[in-house]
Amino acid sequence: RPARMALLPMLMPRRDLVAANSLMLATQQAAQACGYALGGVFILKLGFETLVAIDLASFLLAGVAVMFIRMPGGETVAQKAVEPLYRAIAEGLAYLRRHELARPLVALEVMENLPHGIWTPALMLVFTQRALGGDADSWGYQNGVFFTSTLVGATLAIGVSGLVARRPGWAIIVDGFVGGVFTLGYALSPSLGAALLFCALMGPAVALRDVAQDSLLQVSVDNRFMGRVQAMRSMGAQLLFMAGGALFAWLADQIDVRWIYVIGGALYML
Repeated sequence: RPARMALLPMLMPRRDLVAANSLMLATQQAAQACGYALGGVFILKLGFETLVAIDLASFLLAGVAVMFIRMPGGETVAQKAVEPLYRAIAEGLAYLRRHELARPLVALEVMENLPHGIWTPALMLVFTQRALGGDADSWGYQNGVFFTSTLVGATLAIGVSGLVARRPGWAIIVDGFVGGVFTLGYALSPSLGAALLFCALMGPAVALRDVAQDSLLQVSVDNRFMGRVQAMRSMGAQLLFMAGGALFAWLADQIDVRWIYVIGGALYML
């Protein structure tokens, strides 16, 4: 993901980045949704070994395809010069500290991954069983609805890419706040139907928000430092996500699981 986010602004005009990020997200969500659906069918019809072979072939094909992407100036991705890791990290941190827009954007995303810990599969299954009286199927429905609605949101973002490009800051603020409100609604859902409704509502808000944030960061950061900034963004986000997952899993044994999602919604809004 860091490499992909860093590569995109080098390959196309910046005015097209919102539409490009929307298309990337829509493609990713569509592939993920198809993968979840087809994986279950394939493992039953074709067997585990064949499924692994198909998976391996898809990664190899993608890797070969990436090698033929041409950078500006004609060099391939594989030929791009790489400097020592320690120097890249030091220069990237120094650049991020000085950048008045990238620094708060990265800090915001890293902090938001703490409440993202409420969406780990295990915790969602516990919520589905204890709060909604559902089972593993009910948990699967929620994930399917969310992936589908995120695909809808990414497709919507393509249509309103001009508006998002003109007001990316407002898209981030409003969609972040709306996501918190919908998380609170999910936490207080009296039934599986209500929970599915809030899963459907969250998808477009998350998609528009991600597209706006990715595009704003790509436009504002110098291409020479884009890979380092994107890598630190992803690394910090993953660390906080793991911490959030562990924290909320522990809390779920101490308090009513509904309160876990209330806390998460409040943190999003904050």
